[in-house]
Amino acid sequence: MQFDDLALEKLWRVTAGHPYFLQLVCHTLVNLHNRLRRSYVTVGDVNTSLDEILTAGEAHFVYLWMESSPAQKLALFAMSHMSSAGFLTPIQAADDLARRGIPVERPELTDAFQKLAARDIFSVVQRPDQPLGEAFGWKLGLLGMWVEKSKSLRQIIEEGKNRI
Repeated sequence: MQFDDLALEKLWRVTAGHPYFLQLVCHTLVNLHNRLRRSYVTVGDVNTSLDEILTAGEAHFVYLWMESSPAQKLALFAMSHMSSAGFLTPIQAADDLARRGIPVERPELTDAFQKLAARDIFSVVQRPDQPLGEAFGWKLGLLGMWVEKSKSLRQIIEEGKNRI
């Protein structure tokens, strides 16, 4: 199979080279192309495969979600609903959550962002023009797509209550 450059870029952006997710997307792409009898992959094909994965393949997403603390889940939610800038600071996330009626301590959220970066879910974005502190972006964008599609703020709050 031949891959369009945009397709490769999208594959890397959503999987960050994570072996499980890269294999999952490629497996779905091969199955799609066997059905279509094509030998080239476009970014549209990657998007179609991602839709299939988000609908059917939840096990690893659920595992990553369950391994996250309540503050990390709020950080994941905030990041999945970030602006089109492609990055977010914990301060911006705390302000956004407060506007949604969920007050969270900034140091706790900052710690959650840093721990998610240590888990290779977020990456630190070098932004010298960012006055609000360290900025973060998705490293594992596929998880962000799943969170956006599958998790509401209400669910996260309920999960946090049940965890205590």
